[in-house]
Amino acid sequence: MNREEMIKRAKLLHTVSKTSYKILAAAVIVLAIFALLVLFVKDEGFLSNVSTLQFGKVELELAESALPAPENLRSRLAIGLGASAMICAFLCYGAYVLTGMFAVIREGRPFEGVVSRGLRTMAILTFAGGLLYQVVDGVASALLIKSYGLLALFKEGMVKSVHVNVHLELGFVLLAMALFLMSYIFRYGEELQRESDETL
Repeated sequence: MNREEMIKRAKLLHTVSKTSYKILAAAVIVLAIFALLVLFVKDEGFLSNVSTLQFGKVELELAESALPAPENLRSRLAIGLGASAMICAFLCYGAYVLTGMFAVIREGRPFEGVVSRGLRTMAILTFAGGLLYQVVDGVASALLIKSYGLLALFKEGMVKSVHVNVHLELGFVLLAMALFLMSYIFRYGEELQRESDETL
């Protein structure tokens, strides 16, 4: 890729990341407001469609006596919205970091400190965001069992217990490691660029 093509692509990516940053910032605010409304506004309208419960491709339609207590669903929904706001905040900060990186690259300087530090920050965000997702997923599963009383939904005596199997997805660790590696490569490129500039 020649220098002009790199600058052209960096300008496009800078615009995309800047727009993504603004959209994600708005999403964080909206999700946080909805989480607070769910907690503090006592309107039960948002609980009107809780008579179905979905497990993968299986959907259960529940009798009215099996519906969960509204306060359990309220806390579960508020935690879900709050977790979504936090994940959007991670993504928003990532878009902000990318905007700074592409601002430097579009000027034709890919081996500046901003780029290697940005890659390192993206690696940390990827790792922390992946861990956060794992925790939120486990909490959501536990709250699902608590909210609906899943054991009570099945015929008495047929199911002894209900367990949550937590599956750890470790793809985010590999991505974080790749970003860390790229940050070291770019830091080495910075040193080479500095040496080249000093000899000229």
